[in-house]
Amino acid sequence: MARIQRKAHDSSVVLYNHQKEAMSALNKADIGGEFSGIIVLPTGGGKTITASYWLTKNAINTHAKIIWVAHRKQLLEQAYSAFEKCATQDLLTDVAEYSMRIVSGEHDEPSQVSPKDDVLIVMRNSLQNDPTTVLGKWLWNYTGMVYFVIDECHHAAAETYQKVYNYLRQWVAAKEHRGLKTIGLTATPYRTIESETWLLEKVFKDNILYKTDLQGLIQKKNIGKAYFRGSIYKQPD
Repeated sequence: MARIQRKAHDSSVVLYNHQKEAMSALNKADIGGEFSGIIVLPTGGGKTITASYWLTKNAINTHAKIIWVAHRKQLLEQAYSAFEKCATQDLLTDVAEYSMRIVSGEHDEPSQVSPKDDVLIVMRNSLQNDPTTVLGKWLWNYTGMVYFVIDECHHAAAETYQKVYNYLRQWVAAKEHRGLKTIGLTATPYRTIESETWLLEKVFKDNILYKTDLQGLIQKKNIGKAYFRGSIYKQPD
C-alpha cells in the first residue's frame, strides 16, 4: 500500500476536448446517484487519465472508495501512475492524502487488502478464486459510495467481473446509505461473442455514456501530440 500525498500545485494534465466531453457525460450521469455506463475512446485517446482525473475530483476527494480491475499488468500500472499524477491541490481540495494499492502476482497479494485502502487497482486473476473474501475485507464497516472501474470492459462478461459486480450489488442492497457507480472503459464496446452480450447489458444498464472514435478526434482536431504507427492512433493513456 502506498500513501499518496496531495501535491502543492494544480494539475498539469492537459485535457483535450473529447476528454472534457467524456467527463461532462460522467457528471451528467452522476447527478442521478448510482449509474453504470461505458466511456468509449479510441486506443491512445486517454481513457485512463480521463477516468483517473474525474475519479480523483469526484470520488477520492469525497472520501469514496474505488476498485479498478483490469486484466493486464500494463493497465494496472498506467492507472496507478495516472492517479498519482492527478493528486494535486485543485482536484483534491478536501483530501490531503489517500491510500492506494496494486494487487497482482507482481505487487501486493489479495490477503494484504485492508479496509484502510481507498483505491484498489486489481489484476482480474487475483480475484478469480474468492473475490467475496477480498471485497468483504476491503469494505468492512464501510458505508458509502464505491466506484467500480472495469478497464477494457468488453471483457466484462468474464466470470470474475460478474462475481465482483454481483457482490458489490449485494453489498449495496444489504444496508442503507451505500451506493455503486460503475464505469467501463474501452475502445471496442462490442468486441464480445453475441451469446455474452446480455452479461454486458446486465452490468452497464446505462449503456454508452460517451463515445468517439479516431475519425471523431481528427475532426475535432484533438490529436494533439499524437502520432501514427501504421494505421493505429497512439497517445499515452
